[in-house]
Amino acid sequence: MRDIVLGLLKNEGKITEVQYQASLAEPIVTRTPQSRSEENYAMGLVRRELDAILEEEDIRLGGLVVHTTLDLDLQNATLDAINKHMDALEARKDFKKHLASLQAKREKRGILKNKLTTKAEYEASLAAWKALPAEQKEKTQPPMPNYIQSAAVVMDNATGALLAVVGGRDAEESKLNRAIQSRRQTGSLFKPFIYATFFQQGNSADTRISDDRIAYGEIRGAANWSPRNSDGTYRGMKPASFGLILSRNTMSVRIGNRAGLSNVIQSAQLAGFHGNISRTPALYLGTWEASPLDIASAYSVFANGGVRPTPYIIDHITDSQGQPRFAITKSKRTVYSQRAANITSSILQQVCKPGGTAGKITTLGFKSPCGGKTGTTNNYTNAWFAGYTSNLTCSVWVGFDSSTKILEKGYGGTLALPVWVDIMLAAQKEGYPANAIRTRPGSEGQAVLVCRESNQLAHSGCQYAKTAYFETSAGYQAPANMCEQHIPMAEPDSEESIPYAEPLDGSDDNIPLAEPVEETDGIPYATPI
Repeated sequence: MRDIVLGLLKNEGKITEVQYQASLAEPIVTRTPQSRSEENYAMGLVRRELDAILEEEDIRLGGLVVHTTLDLDLQNATLDAINKHMDALEARKDFKKHLASLQAKREKRGILKNKLTTKAEYEASLAAWKALPAEQKEKTQPPMPNYIQSAAVVMDNATGALLAVVGGRDAEESKLNRAIQSRRQTGSLFKPFIYATFFQQGNSADTRISDDRIAYGEIRGAANWSPRNSDGTYRGMKPASFGLILSRNTMSVRIGNRAGLSNVIQSAQLAGFHGNISRTPALYLGTWEASPLDIASAYSVFANGGVRPTPYIIDHITDSQGQPRFAITKSKRTVYSQRAANITSSILQQVCKPGGTAGKITTLGFKSPCGGKTGTTNNYTNAWFAGYTSNLTCSVWVGFDSSTKILEKGYGGTLALPVWVDIMLAAQKEGYPANAIRTRPGSEGQAVLVCRESNQLAHSGCQYAKTAYFETSAGYQAPANMCEQHIPMAEPDSEESIPYAEPLDGSDDNIPLAEPVEETDGIPYATPI
């Protein structure tokens, strides 16, 4: 291309023969475009979707322009918020002491690989390894990143468009996209879906539920189980809303018991939960694993009057002349009635006010209408916060890639919530207002993904079997249930035992680093035009 341009310049008399020859003799120096590493996490998802959309011939011919839904300013702000708070966590004396203690225990047990470090310590070790002579490098392995991580997803409530996807603190140091590839237990983050199922059956926020100790044999399917409240107190009969606002374990389990385990599972699947399922009452306390993308899409139902839009990251694809080649078929599905979703949303908004488990949102600086829920798992191995405004839903996860204790009393409200606040404040500056939260579904015409064999809502197994299609008929009444004729790509595992509800002693940091798992559901494919 350079030589062609030079030839044209010479033929037009713009340069002389001497200048032409001298320019031809100069070596061509290329520069790698500078891009921030967080774009790689989002672009990794884009590339994965393109692999499903495009044929080999399309890729070979090239010339296509991919239009994504990403807001790069919000993407950058999301990574900045993550690194700001993770750097601050690593600088804390109690965290440094905890990290040193964990590492000492690992070394005592003979675990010498993948040393637990701070990000700065890892980068110093990597720099030292890179400085070694070539012959020494060949004999040693480079250090692997094993520091505290965080991931976040920001989604547009009305459409499902993914505006930010950050899968870790540095994509150049770790390719694992935790936003979509890592599924971790959700803890109390799952409770709103239990309550929404309960409200779907005609119950109200004022329905009285006991907060007392659970008697053995009281809960169906768990005769010898008596989960406890994390604070060790029991407060008698209370309205159902009290149990969700203060995340009471005994009330939530009783709510789930009344709603029915199969009903809770079915509604959660409609909301976007998939993968490994704990088909025991332990599910009521958040044993179901999910990715930040799963959580963001599921929580959008509470901002949309019970309707979940399918998340997507590729909007459309054009050729080099701007002519359309592929377009996304947007879809949605009803998960809960407006009544059930709105009751749950009203309670989740109280969760974010003083007295709720996320009550310090206002003191952190976010004063607009919002709803959300914290989540903390056994032994403080995962810290979550998922929340929404009128326009956006955002989920944040904090933890190690191995199932390692983050910190004593490392709650979602202290570790993940501040990250969420900074992301949402940045979103407001970028022009995403937070007004009164929607109480009825958006009016955009969208399709419904259906299995043509079972005539039920399609999932990953239907897509794999090539039986899924988009139903776009006017006035179509969408089915209420997920297809049971096909098996989802990620098959459920059975639970042999039910864990306690409150943090346990000891550390499980000997569990291997998390490996990517295949995303199996949720993001629609583009269709040729």
